[in-house]
Amino acid sequence: MPQPESPMMTLDVPPPGKRASHLQSTRAITMTRRRAASIFRYALIALVLPFTTLGGCGPQQLIATPNLYASGAVPAFSELPPALQTDYVDVLFATDRGIEKTEDEALAYGAERSPSLAFGICRVKLGQGMSWDAIVADSRAARRQAGIPITVESITELGRLPASPYPREMGTDGPSIPLALREEIDRQVGAFQSELAALLRQSPRKEALIFVHGFNNSFEDAVIRAAELSHILGREFVPIMYSWPAGSGGGFLRGYQHDIESAEFTIYHFKEFLRAVADTPGLERIHILAHSRGNVMLTSAIREIFLEEGGVPRVADFRRRYKLHNVILAAADLDMEVAQQRVVAEGVGLGVERITIYICASDKALDLSSWLFQSVARLGQIQQKQFEAMSSKVQNRKALTIIDARVRDGLLTHSYFLDSPAVSSDLVLLIRFDREPGAEHGRPLTNATANFWSISPDYPKFGDTDAAQLDQ
Repeated sequence: MPQPESPMMTLDVPPPGKRASHLQSTRAITMTRRRAASIFRYALIALVLPFTTLGGCGPQQLIATPNLYASGAVPAFSELPPALQTDYVDVLFATDRGIEKTEDEALAYGAERSPSLAFGICRVKLGQGMSWDAIVADSRAARRQAGIPITVESITELGRLPASPYPREMGTDGPSIPLALREEIDRQVGAFQSELAALLRQSPRKEALIFVHGFNNSFEDAVIRAAELSHILGREFVPIMYSWPAGSGGGFLRGYQHDIESAEFTIYHFKEFLRAVADTPGLERIHILAHSRGNVMLTSAIREIFLEEGGVPRVADFRRRYKLHNVILAAADLDMEVAQQRVVAEGVGLGVERITIYICASDKALDLSSWLFQSVARLGQIQQKQFEAMSSKVQNRKALTIIDARVRDGLLTHSYFLDSPAVSSDLVLLIRFDREPGAEHGRPLTNATANFWSISPDYPKFGDTDAAQLDQ
């Protein structure tokens, strides 16, 4: 009696002559499905991005305590002058954002571009009526009893440079800026330098810490980030925030394109700003941390200044004037091959004492950027073999370090540079304690190969000998 057909017997099996085309068709279907899944994933990210600031949306609460402080390995605020033991952080700023009207007529800066560079100071408030001792205790606690609210309390514009581009007059010595305009520029630059010099005098270290934000940040987002960075570094540096016209709110694709061009627009103003900072009397060092798309602007500006100052033949003069001790590129939304041709090829790294690049394979925002630009790699996701190939062309290899942050943070894992207690700990060791990588230097990163190191979520773990290095 014939048996009923089983489900297995109903499958269509192509004859031998057609199996090759059948396999190709199956593979094509599989690839199409994978491509569709990738497009769906990126589309989902794109939908989320307009509601998320890739530069690290200014949180309503102070960032989590760095593991370094929570473990008790080092004090958070040792020997801080009484004038800096406050429930606020004053952040000096420079911006070429346009002024935005608000309902209460308070000063605010939007995403429109301004032809003139303004400077001023922001007061960022920590806590709601918290005492300094309570802020310190919570800033060192692994688990806080309550959060520390952080808000921008005031924005005060102190001066503004004339609108650029500046006119030039042809004279016997060539083209020059008209005398009256030159005097006004010098007056405004002098006012900025006077404010910075005053802050340096009350700072434990005569060093400036400059934060440059990324894509889709508002002015307030960026100044909160600068204040958080200053706070976790023990308030030992003068914090400065440079804000460019990002965050147009035009949706992801249009907003991203706006920010790409705004990053180009701001380069001239950033060069004016950096020269003003570097030439301030009493300043000993400059540390710059840029995030996301801000790295494109920063590297382009430093490259142009380096070449304008004479390039490699004048590198000693450049280093003496600009005092660039740390240049830190976090989650850099910058094409690796572009960086090689525009920065490495020109020898720009010779002008900086130390360059540190933080990368993260889990950075979904850079996944999307890489897909949009069809990059071989974004600098913020460079792989070890790619780094080895690139570093072989770097003139000063000892000055270049990659830190692989093997962490996950939030939906996009793009603001891990401060939001991860492990990575923020390494920033403290790098900037505040000036430590080179390696447990023997008091910075116990895991070494993969020369100048390529990694961070795990529980970093740093100290032995007795390692911790003792911090006291030297």
